[in-house]
Amino acid sequence: MPTTQKTNEPALDAANRQIVITRLFDAPPEKIFELFTDPKHLVHWWGPGGDVFVDEFDFRVGGSWKIRGDCGPGNHFVYTRIERPNHLEWEQVIEPRIKGVVTIKPVGGKAEMTARMIFPTVEIYQQAAQFGAGEVLSQSFDRMAAYIAAA
Repeated sequence: MPTTQKTNEPALDAANRQIVITRLFDAPPEKIFELFTDPKHLVHWWGPGGDVFVDEFDFRVGGSWKIRGDCGPGNHFVYTRIERPNHLEWEQVIEPRIKGVVTIKPVGGKAEMTARMIFPTVEIYQQAAQFGAGEVLSQSFDRMAAYIAAA
């Protein structure tokens, strides 16, 4: 049985400056929340591939986390909202200040997760869309599904 169902490919929404993807995972919402909130799990699925390192992780509203891959400086985020086990929000500390929003809801013993990348301007959104940010997001969740299946 597959561990994830792609309910839609990344949706590019220029009017609202966001990239949205929804997936149905064969795991309870609490597990998906844990995969986002525990660095020992993040390193196995975050990003499109390669080694991932968590340099800082303070899981609380106002707490920051720094994560990087093996080929770049990485990202620095601050949690702005946490509602266990259904909702997470964070904002990138460095420019551009991209916002991440994840909602998780139970669906028949599984978890439907919707992730949004919200960009501060249409121009930054367009640059990210051309760069392939939606595909990178999708690849991350493919890796998450494989990590769940391997557990």
